[in-house]
Amino acid sequence: MFNQNTQIPQHLHLIWLGDKADMPNQSIASWVGMNPGWKVHLWLKEHLETLSWHNEDHLKTLLEKAKIAEAANDRDAIKNIYTSISDIMRYEILFAVGGFYVDAKSYCVRSLEPWLFDGDFCVASDNETAMPGLLINDYLACTANHPILLETINNIHHVGVEEDESCPVWIKTGSMMLKQTIDKMDEAHNITIWPSHYFPPSKNVTETYCGTGAVFARNLIDQDLVNFQTVHNFFNIAAFPVFNELVTTPSGPRLINRNDTQIGRLIRAEGVWGVQELYLLKNYIPKGGIIIEGGANIGAHTVDLCRMVGTEGKVIAFEPQRLVFQELCANLALNNVPNCFCHNKALGAEITRSTMPSVDYYKQGNFGDVSLLDQGDRTNDLTASDCEKETTEIITIDSLSLSRLDFVKLDVEGMENAVLNGATETIKKFNPIIYMESHNDGHGAEARAYARSLGYKLYRIIVMGEQNVLCLPQNSTHVTDLEEIVH
Repeated sequence: MFNQNTQIPQHLHLIWLGDKADMPNQSIASWVGMNPGWKVHLWLKEHLETLSWHNEDHLKTLLEKAKIAEAANDRDAIKNIYTSISDIMRYEILFAVGGFYVDAKSYCVRSLEPWLFDGDFCVASDNETAMPGLLINDYLACTANHPILLETINNIHHVGVEEDESCPVWIKTGSMMLKQTIDKMDEAHNITIWPSHYFPPSKNVTETYCGTGAVFARNLIDQDLVNFQTVHNFFNIAAFPVFNELVTTPSGPRLINRNDTQIGRLIRAEGVWGVQELYLLKNYIPKGGIIIEGGANIGAHTVDLCRMVGTEGKVIAFEPQRLVFQELCANLALNNVPNCFCHNKALGAEITRSTMPSVDYYKQGNFGDVSLLDQGDRTNDLTASDCEKETTEIITIDSLSLSRLDFVKLDVEGMENAVLNGATETIKKFNPIIYMESHNDGHGAEARAYARSLGYKLYRIIVMGEQNVLCLPQNSTHVTDLEEIVH
């Protein structure tokens, strides 16, 4: 007897029957990157010959028809035939292994959560408004040996898929056949029907979801690509050289500069920048707290800081480099972060303006090393000779007139002392914990001395060879085993 209490296993299945050169690698990578706890299976055309299939005869017939259609360049027939093959494959794979089947062209935008798979069989709605009651088989999850899939597989075996070629695929092998089977058997099984906005159908629909509910995947259908290319050609848009790159990480998508040799390189390679810092900082950041981040860069830590304080708190982030600031805003938007207030400004000791070093973002280099203090010493390798000088506004933390401040994080390339001087009244009022980069040079020594004068104890933290300092107020109740800096 079928056991309804069995959990759906964490097997993620994708099918690609087209040319490998056309494989949607970024879409597939998004499912891999966003769901590190899942085992991913990519099923290809060659598996039709190497594996055993219950409906093997039907699959062989369909493959022969596909060859004829390909020879005649009948694109509609090719698409319909391979859709039928994919339908049969997904049913039999899920029956044998269990898990979650997803459309290979879809892009995962949110990590899968356990509550999605409460039932032993899960399927998505098509469109509650335009197609009420209709289901799709683009996203399908179940336990192994599930009776609904066994019934579906047997129906295909007995009815066949070759006889009535006028019958649409979605009726013969697709969502309609699946729905009819579910309707006959739903009372005997714990079936979960997901709302359509969780997983949008791969075909076009008449309405676009604009609500606030959870969205786990997005689809860019073929016609969207055609329309985009048509518009692009009409306006004869000349593309700029590429330096931005969207990568998938365990904590969500990140836009990086592919030429960045520090933050960008680490995020691409390991999926995170400064993970040991994040583990440390979460011990000192309260839920609902207010954080100031000076030198937010592309938001490598900003997204996580916003998650730490939650929706009741907020992060006020500053990044003076214009193009880096754009990446910061993009990463907040890509990760649906609502509680960050970004400023394309620098922090300092007084309200003024300063000239930014001219940086060539197409060159290889460490863009987090750009400083307002020098106009070339450390940025010579990144200097853009043909770029106009840009100016940026410098403001003080005191000028923000905050009603609360719990934590200050500074990575401002030698301007730490200036920022602290411009925050003196705010620091005296709220005694926030301060975490700052602090090199063993004159600028670092000045900042450490000023923090002590404000009543802080300083603790050394070495991250990737760089010295950082955690500054705790004298009356802090936090316990730490970090090395105290006494001079």
